[in-house]
Amino acid sequence: MQTLSASVSASPKFGFYRPNLLVNFSKLFYDSAQYGSGMKEHKPAWTFVAKNTFMLSKTCSANANLRYRTDYYSEFQKAKGYFQMDLRLNQSFFNKTLLVNLYVTDLFRTSQERWTSYGIGANLNKDCYNYDQTFGVIVTYNFNATRSKYRGTGAGNAEKSRL
Repeated sequence: MQTLSASVSASPKFGFYRPNLLVNFSKLFYDSAQYGSGMKEHKPAWTFVAKNTFMLSKTCSANANLRYRTDYYSEFQKAKGYFQMDLRLNQSFFNKTLLVNLYVTDLFRTSQERWTSYGIGANLNKDCYNYDQTFGVIVTYNFNATRSKYRGTGAGNAEKSRL
């Protein structure tokens, strides 16, 4: 299988807004006629990803991540595009000792897997939702989050020298 892929990414900063943008292109090249595929269409896949971070304060940030992929056709498969939006709210407490993250993935429940594969005498179809939607809370406690500068007094240096 021969594939041509290209990606472009940008991560500018605009004050409290920090986007991370990605565009990906992928195209398959091979002769499927020798394997019995009657599909003649060729359409590349484009994927667009926008990871948006909003720094609301020094201890609080919000993320809105968007992902979109176009329909694509290869010699053996037609796949429908999809869109997905994920949200996250991050808050730290007590000088980053306690972190609380609230999140939701696939907010609008739009990330469906829909494709048709073509073969000799048989076609396979899939059109379903994979139950990717989740809601959650993550609580993290960091021990020694302030990174104390205590390095010891060198009490073992004499013993190390003797050895």
